[in-house]
Amino acid sequence: MTGRIEFLPCNAARLLVRISAWGAEGWGEAIGPDPVAPAEAGQAAVAELPVEAEDFLDMLDSQELAAPLRCAIASAWLSARAAAAALPLAALLAPGRRPATEVPLCGVIGAVAPEPAAERAAALVALGCRTLVVGCGTERAADVERVAAVRQAAPAAKLRLDAAGAWNPAWAIEHLRALWRHDIEHVAEPIPASRPLAELGAFRRASPVPIALGESLRDVESLARALALRVADAILVDAPRAGGPDRAAAMIRAAEDAGVPVSVASRGQGAIGTAVALHLAAILPEPAPDSAIPLDAPPGGDLAPMPAMERGAVARLPRGGGLGLSPALAARPG
Repeated sequence: MTGRIEFLPCNAARLLVRISAWGAEGWGEAIGPDPVAPAEAGQAAVAELPVEAEDFLDMLDSQELAAPLRCAIASAWLSARAAAAALPLAALLAPGRRPATEVPLCGVIGAVAPEPAAERAAALVALGCRTLVVGCGTERAADVERVAAVRQAAPAAKLRLDAAGAWNPAWAIEHLRALWRHDIEHVAEPIPASRPLAELGAFRRASPVPIALGESLRDVESLARALALRVADAILVDAPRAGGPDRAAAMIRAAEDAGVPVSVASRGQGAIGTAVALHLAAILPEPAPDSAIPLDAPPGGDLAPMPAMERGAVARLPRGGGLGLSPALAARPG
């Protein structure tokens, strides 16, 4: 039994993981302030693990790795296995389900001033975006003006808000009462993810705007508790937060089985992490929801081309087996 795992710290605080196994190659990516420490932790965790073992991921779970590092290793292992079978990663994540070849995307608007927010909204709608995600902050007037400007520029678009867990619960309810008139589909993580699920449930019942949870839900177990307590109207899944595309795919299935809308929401990933997110979005239940997967290149560039948002606000799933791409390691800083 053979196989090799390499941990490759890169620029822009990025760690790449390459797995060579079954005559194929797979890739994973972890983003953080210091890629060296995760590389050392990863090397120690997998030093004695047989890469091509069927239960490799089960053995990996005994190492209790941080979720982003576990995601990078799992992504590399699963994409190598998929490439060896000449399958896209999406097909391996959802056996029996035909993955989509195009992923519909949300347009993402940061917490900027009303005028640039409106300009970006108009440009995104012209590209075909049906859904816009508007970043929010802690200044009530600024949020209200921004959302109103986006709604005026995009009267037919679905609007989602992203509060990133920044709001105090009582303040947030008052804030949402000022925003709901703009026909908001949902607000993501309005209060800190550290709040107990019971408190999130009480907040949902009091909120005039539907609630989407992502950062509060880190695995199938926490998702199951949230579904049982009915604390969310929608679920946002992210592979690094879940600890890997396999775990994120399990969360998608659980939300689908519960009849709760689910989509993919990614943050700050390079080309490899973005490809993983697109493969996850390709297995979402039909009709495919719009996913918030930014396609902006990381600062300083990347080692593989980022996907592009095409007309109709879609990104095509990378072709070929596995992730459908390989980084240009020759471009990696020495």
